[in-house]
Amino acid sequence: MVSASTGSFLWSGATGTATYSLNTSVTLTAQASAGSTFTGWSGACSGTGSCLVTMSTNTSVTATFNLTPINGACGTSNGGIFTAAPSTNLCGAGTPSTVTGGGPWAWTCSGQYGGSNANCSANIQTYAITFQSGGNGTLTGTTSQTVNHNGSATAVTANPDADYHFVNWTGNNGFTTTTSNPLTINNLTTGLTVTANFAHDAVN
Repeated sequence: MVSASTGSFLWSGATGTATYSLNTSVTLTAQASAGSTFTGWSGACSGTGSCLVTMSTNTSVTATFNLTPINGACGTSNGGIFTAAPSTNLCGAGTPSTVTGGGPWAWTCSGQYGGSNANCSANIQTYAITFQSGGNGTLTGTTSQTVNHNGSATAVTANPDADYHFVNWTGNNGFTTTTSNPLTINNLTTGLTVTANFAHDAVN
């Protein structure tokens, strides 16, 4: 807004008019609203300070205001760990882009009115999977694995020692006992420790 040291403006939209006696001195003051910045005068005045006008003729003065730049800022989802692509709390400021990737994920918080952008990301939940022998046998394959949520562990094979045979796999956290060998575990949603069990062959 623009105010005058004397008299008052009659406003029509963004244009204000006032009538003064000849040689009246008027000081104009520009006050930016929240979210905007006063950038300067043009016409009968210049600069960014107060505008002093002596009314010796019809005079026009323009005050220019610009919206304050807003820098993009990542929200609380930035740096988080999720089982699916985040869809909330993407930006603390600015406008979020589409979230891309299959885990990890990335998105941009775009600044407004000339503000800078912020690049943000989040990681997928992973689980530690451990395969171990219960004794009297060995394992072939990767026995310590890190697997993404809903991902699959690579196959591990249980190999019995001489005079022993493979019985089954048992595990924790809801693992279902199985005799599959080699063993591949799919659709993981928790960490697991899985044990290969062996038994002595029958003696005739």
